[in-house]
Amino acid sequence: MKRIIIVLLGACLILTACASPKPAALSDDLELSILQDVGSGDMSAFNEKYDMFGGRQYVPARYEIGTDEAGQQRLPAKYVLYTVTAWPDHRDGGSFVTNILITDPAVHVFGVTVNASAEEFIAAAKAFGLKKASRPPEWDKDIASRFTEFACVVSRDRSWYAVLEANSAGRSIQILAPVSNTDGIVF
Repeated sequence: MKRIIIVLLGACLILTACASPKPAALSDDLELSILQDVGSGDMSAFNEKYDMFGGRQYVPARYEIGTDEAGQQRLPAKYVLYTVTAWPDHRDGGSFVTNILITDPAVHVFGVTVNASAEEFIAAAKAFGLKKASRPPEWDKDIASRFTEFACVVSRDRSWYAVLEANSAGRSIQILAPVSNTDGIVF
């Protein structure tokens, strides 16, 4: 009887480990992957952007964070910004990459850049195994109407989304993993 229980518990642990979302390596151009645990990682190759509550934001050292006349940090026009927070819920703790914002047209994701059309972005993401989606679940239903070009895809396990956005302010690709806040933590 003990052997059966041990075997069943072992099978449950293996299935649970296999079902957990794994960091997605989307591009050789990105230093970090979405959902990568960076809690014990060396972040010395990054500059930290200081104005985030409830997490930390980093840009690779090749992008210089400037300051404006008021002393506030300003990102360059072209950059990659990594957001590190707890995941899957704020109460869970940890330090996971939960958002990657790309404005640099030299950076490829799924083999395309921020200059790709919505159709090219969707086709490239589908070839990578993702599915077309209307929007990430926590975003406003009319989000697409705020952009001149908008495309959204979701990972097979629905643990993260990738969005191509374009408007008069510029073009970006955003890769995000929704983080819940069941305890209503206020930052």
